[in-house]
Amino acid sequence: FLFIDRDGTLISNLGDTCNWKKVEFIEGSINFLKTVQESGYRVVMFTNQPGVAKGFFKLTDLDNVHSEIQHKLIESGCKPLSFIKYCPHHPETGFIDEVKDLKVNCNCRKPKTGMYDEFLEQFNLKDLNTIMVGDTSIDLEFGKKIGAETYILKNEHSEAIDSKFLVDSFKNIVNFTF
Repeated sequence: FLFIDRDGTLISNLGDTCNWKKVEFIEGSINFLKTVQESGYRVVMFTNQPGVAKGFFKLTDLDNVHSEIQHKLIESGCKPLSFIKYCPHHPETGFIDEVKDLKVNCNCRKPKTGMYDEFLEQFNLKDLNTIMVGDTSIDLEFGKKIGAETYILKNEHSEAIDSKFLVDSFKNIVNFTF
């Protein structure tokens, strides 16, 4: 399996808007997914989406973005993502339209492994040989915790990350792994 982060990795960061009309893939991400899929990997997206808990957008907005991602992948000749897991929680309070039920310190918010654990349980999987691709130290920590070979795309969030995990582009990951 290849596990991939959403914002800043697969697509440009949508910030607090979660507008499906603004979905733009990061340069090289679609070709990377094609290569990965042709190599026999299934692709799973794990993403923290605290904007739901903060009240910035609704679950329906999130579903629309994920549908748009799947649609654009298919249009581009890729298979759709095999599975999408997201964490809608956020522990901090004080947002005007926050959703009180989602204001929890959960086990699914990366770098915690709840989304991964739930994925394994749902499909009755164990001891996977996995690759994790992200763009932040949170993704790096998550990848390490689940025992994945982890790559972090170099960007404005990656300054403090050990260079042995950093890659300049998706092409570098293909050259190292596939």
